[in-house]
Amino acid sequence: MVGRSRCIDEVIEFVLERLKSAIMSDIGRGQASPMKTYMRLVSASVGEVVSAAASCTGDGMVRLVDGELRAVDVGEYKRFLEKALLELRMKVFDKAMETLSKYVDISGTSLYARLSALLLAYASSVMEIVDHAYVVVAAGDLPPELMGFVEGVVVVSAARFYALCRLLSTLTPHRLSKIMRRLESVVESFIGQDVAMKYVLVNTVTGLRNRVAPRTRIPGL
Repeated sequence: MVGRSRCIDEVIEFVLERLKSAIMSDIGRGQASPMKTYMRLVSASVGEVVSAAASCTGDGMVRLVDGELRAVDVGEYKRFLEKALLELRMKVFDKAMETLSKYVDISGTSLYARLSALLLAYASSVMEIVDHAYVVVAAGDLPPELMGFVEGVVVVSAARFYALCRLLSTLTPHRLSKIMRRLESVVESFIGQDVAMKYVLVNTVTGLRNRVAPRTRIPGL
């Protein structure tokens, strides 16, 4: 179990560092890259470590087939995904608050207020994607390919948010003040892309399955 955790951590670290660099580049230009650019980056990054990821899966839930991870036990995969989505929802909010705590020394300033509003708005948009993903998965009857699609949408959105938080945690207040306007522009574009992906997620699954059960309730909400 220790080895497996270390392996997963290494995969996550590798992907987040790639995304952090991409976000910094976007901020430098003052313009967000399209969502598909981040999707390709996540896909390529995970692809480079897919063998390591496969060795971490365990329990016969997925296995490596022709260089791709595929579900073996669909029921187990569904249960795993539901649990992971519920856990991720709160982790997103916690990560936003943890990042803001790095700037406690400037709390009460207009800069802190702008950062707080921006980061919490971004966290809310990612949490909405997680909520929609949970409803789709918990409704049942999804083949593993569609569950994989749903998981992929969530991974890209959440990983980009986490990478931004990591980047912000490295900045001094002075540096943040210098890039704040461009940061706001980029993050607002990210939020718009997340809204679009939320509808892609729902419409794609709806079109293939012809229904998304509206009665499914997210536990705790």
